[in-house]
Amino acid sequence: MTSASVFLGELRISREFHPRRPERRWLRETARVRAMPVIVVALAAVLLGPASAVFAVVVSDNFSDGNDTANPTWTHMDGLINSTGRVWDASTGQYYMHTNNDSTNPGVEGRGFFGSYVEQNFTDVRVAVDIVDFSAAQLENPTPYIFGVGARLRGVNDLNSDGDFLDANEINAQPTPENGLSLRGYMYGYEPFESFGSPTGGEMVLYQFDGGGPTDVRSEKVHLDNTKDYRFVLEVVGSTLHGQVFNLTDGGILIAEQFRDVAIEPQDGEPVYTNGYSGVFGIGSSIAGADAQLTVDNFQTETLAACDYNHNGVTDAGDYVLWRKTLGKTGPNGNPPTSFNDMRANGAFSVGYTQTIEANDYDFWRAHFGASTAGGSGLGAPAGVPEPASAVLGLIGLVSIWCIRRRF
Repeated sequence: MTSASVFLGELRISREFHPRRPERRWLRETARVRAMPVIVVALAAVLLGPASAVFAVVVSDNFSDGNDTANPTWTHMDGLINSTGRVWDASTGQYYMHTNNDSTNPGVEGRGFFGSYVEQNFTDVRVAVDIVDFSAAQLENPTPYIFGVGARLRGVNDLNSDGDFLDANEINAQPTPENGLSLRGYMYGYEPFESFGSPTGGEMVLYQFDGGGPTDVRSEKVHLDNTKDYRFVLEVVGSTLHGQVFNLTDGGILIAEQFRDVAIEPQDGEPVYTNGYSGVFGIGSSIAGADAQLTVDNFQTETLAACDYNHNGVTDAGDYVLWRKTLGKTGPNGNPPTSFNDMRANGAFSVGYTQTIEANDYDFWRAHFGASTAGGSGLGAPAGVPEPASAVLGLIGLVSIWCIRRRF
């Protein structure tokens, strides 16, 4: 038996040659030992690390084609309030909407309405749009008193909520004491005149449209500067509403965030609206001026998976990692808020304004493990959820088994 030193890359391995163990077998075993840490790291990244994928994009429109009639096709919500002078124009590469605030209908005198949605049905959904131009919040200037983004919308041009295109008997239907504003669904919008005085006032509001007009179900003081661009985001998953506003001009910072579970905090006995269309809207008032107008861009509607906290399209172990890192975080802080935390892992909303990432959010994740934007679990029942701590122990054991010193 002889002794020798073998150099493999930068690793020096000393061994004894055994006449019964061929050299190529020893090299194969050595390569396997050296490769195993790389394999383990890769497995850990798959099991526990964040993925780079995002929401499954289903409908998007940057209006670069200069129209709202194709790819996708927008339906103008022209069956509400019956104001005049309504315009829907995408010829500039952005989407401009306008209405006169001149309705004479009982109960909505001096109001105007514009809105547009894409007739594709969604259940759990994330809707986002960039607000690129709106009038200053001053009484002498024309401005909507509400504008924003909507999800699970039904009504207006589909008053019987049958999901079809505009029926002949639904054209220009007028609100009545029975049907109110003939619109149902959820919206997240800005009210320039609310909370505190113009021109520095304003409020972001989660609304429920219940057929009788918009009802404020959660609001937060914030002022939007009409010289800046903002992104409005509304997520509706199950019975939970989550609204956010990002200041795009100043680097995409979060400036408003609200939560509401309309099942545990129902509004006026209304049921949870389970599905519908996504779009944008504006409601004007003659108090604010003769007309109302808004310009938007980069509309996007995406399917969501419940408890997909890290937004990679599937509810998996990576979402547990995010929950564990942010456990105990609370947000938003104050009204108006003074700071924001990472609240992506707030899956099980609690009653009231203040939300905290807690054990219930973990239980909620376990209950939805395997959900994906593609639909269906595909990964078995919640009882099969791998505990991340067990996964780590398993990897450690795997390393130990492969890296046991072999005797030659």
